[in-house]
Amino acid sequence: LSIRRQRQMCIRDRSIASVNSNGLVSGLIPGGSIISYTVTNIFGCASFVNKSILVSGKPEPPLVDTSSSLTFCQGGNVKLTAKSTSTIATYQWYQGNTPIIGANNLSYVASASGNYSVGITNSAGCTSSQSAPVTVTIYNLPVTPSVFANGPITFCKEESVLLSTSKIPGNSYQWYFNGNAIPGESNDTLRAKLEGAYSVS
Repeated sequence: LSIRRQRQMCIRDRSIASVNSNGLVSGLIPGGSIISYTVTNIFGCASFVNKSILVSGKPEPPLVDTSSSLTFCQGGNVKLTAKSTSTIATYQWYQGNTPIIGANNLSYVASASGNYSVGITNSAGCTSSQSAPVTVTIYNLPVTPSVFANGPITFCKEESVLLSTSKIPGNSYQWYFNGNAIPGESNDTLRAKLEGAYSVS
């Protein structure tokens, strides 16, 4: 078995190819090669064969670029985009190690928490490893608060009623009067003195 390269190779490219009894050639590095071998039958008759082989390299894993924050509230999303210097034929996006069905474009819009990555296949049909994952985190929206009146909601002038909502550690509040935010009222209670509609978010 002999190999003649069609292009100049650097020193590290001195690999040795092998061929098994079925004619399967292995050990070639990316590039063009001519495989030359002799076939001899039981009668001692020989034939000389040349075979041109083009080996395409496996593309480097792409990078994932993001358009905005990877952390957001429920109902939001983030656009993920693959970046690569390879000649790309197709893309495949993954959530974890599971391929996302139909996610074969340059970009993917993620709207669920998880680890996302992408792989590419070049025009020769060689597929890269998955990119380093990016982690998308989505926070659930808080439960819609209820308003409780700690006393009668019908009273005389100069009187009032204390309104309250469920206090949840870490939450902040905004009270409204007739649909308008009340400046400075950001606690879980409000002293209502005027007739009208009160709400909290």
